[in-house]
Amino acid sequence: MPGFGGILSIARSALTTSQAAVQVSSHNIANASTPGYSRQREVLVSREPERDALGIFGTGVMLSTVQRQRDSLLDQEYRRNSAQSGTFATRSELLQRVEGVFAEPSDIGLASTLDQFYNAWSDLAANPSNSSAKTVVQQRGSALASTFNSVSTQLGDLKAESIDRARAFVDDINRIAGQIAALNGQIQPAESGGDTASDLRDQRDLLLDQLGKIADVRVIDRIGGSNQVLLGSASLVDGSVAKQVVMNISSAARIGLSPLVTMSIKIVGSSDNLSHIGGEVGALQEVHNTDLTQVQDQLDALAASIIDDVNTLHITGWAGTAGNFFDATAGNTTAGRIQLTAAIAADAQKIAAGTLAATEPGDNSLALAMAALRDKATSAINGTFGADYRSIIGSIAGQLNSAQSSATVFGTMVDQADQRRNAVFGVSVDEELIQVMRQQQAYAAASKIIKTVDEMMQTLLSLK
Repeated sequence: MPGFGGILSIARSALTTSQAAVQVSSHNIANASTPGYSRQREVLVSREPERDALGIFGTGVMLSTVQRQRDSLLDQEYRRNSAQSGTFATRSELLQRVEGVFAEPSDIGLASTLDQFYNAWSDLAANPSNSSAKTVVQQRGSALASTFNSVSTQLGDLKAESIDRARAFVDDINRIAGQIAALNGQIQPAESGGDTASDLRDQRDLLLDQLGKIADVRVIDRIGGSNQVLLGSASLVDGSVAKQVVMNISSAARIGLSPLVTMSIKIVGSSDNLSHIGGEVGALQEVHNTDLTQVQDQLDALAASIIDDVNTLHITGWAGTAGNFFDATAGNTTAGRIQLTAAIAADAQKIAAGTLAATEPGDNSLALAMAALRDKATSAINGTFGADYRSIIGSIAGQLNSAQSSATVFGTMVDQADQRRNAVFGVSVDEELIQVMRQQQAYAAASKIIKTVDEMMQTLLSLK
């Protein structure tokens, strides 16, 4: 039958449970500003009741478990959008720098330099025997070649930088994968008794968030607390085992174009390169392999076309004795290698203005034909070299605008997903203080029960 012992046992359960609840709230308050921390909440259940002759009586309260407030679906949404945001933000940044390399419109860009080259030929046509006019043509031709060289070099520097940044991200992927695997190895035994290793899971989720921005990853939860992390279609982490990612750089020579340098990423031990990696490292790979290579190829083609058309005209000078204007030897017809011939660079007077004999100083037919390339070029794809160049710039601008728009959209989606996640696992200090006050009152009430039992026992003893 009910007695003082049963009442004291109930009061004791209330005291210990209130203490545990206050400890949980205290832990939440202490970690309110800790990155990746998930709010914890105690789960209270009534203890097993007892039956006697007078009926069934409760035996108090107990702490069933401490539950971590987290929504895996919201985590997946956040990481998916974070990967997309990282992709387009990185892509936008790199394309903006590509656009800056061309510095258009400006007085120092390739378009202005090309115009000045045509203008120099027009001036020479007006006074074909003027040595100073020929010197200006030489200088403008050299400046055009130098501008091509500079733009090509800067594009090459961007490709080299993208390789270095991607290599750093690959190192980060390997480091984070190893840490996730180590946490899986700690979480699984810690949860073998049915409890939740909340703080360890928080550390793992924070690492997954970091990894999810670098690359597009999928997380598969395993029974027992561990998980599997997929990078593309390949397994990066499975339980306590983490695989390594490696980046390979290959280079292949091409006739008439700059060497093709390709970046590939794969899991160590696999012969297949990873595709559609996404995230920041995926953007670096795509810009390096596709966008920068395409721009370089277009620039090389433009330089080769200019070399071909200018030389085709110049060799007709002085009845076919003038020779080439630009160096057309193998390997020197790319944007990075375009240069004047040694003869023209050494002596501007070797520049022909006409097609007749050198003794005909008034012949300006060749200079006129050179100046006409501004409006009609034989090798130009879009009619003129200027139109070809504007096409390159327009393509970069279009890709940049698309990347910036996508970066804005996915950046907003990341913020919204993060707000929804914080509504679930974020700590409200005010709410936790209310919880502490509630448990303090429960603790005081339990203490009152003990005091009441003591008074009842004293009353009973006084009857003797």
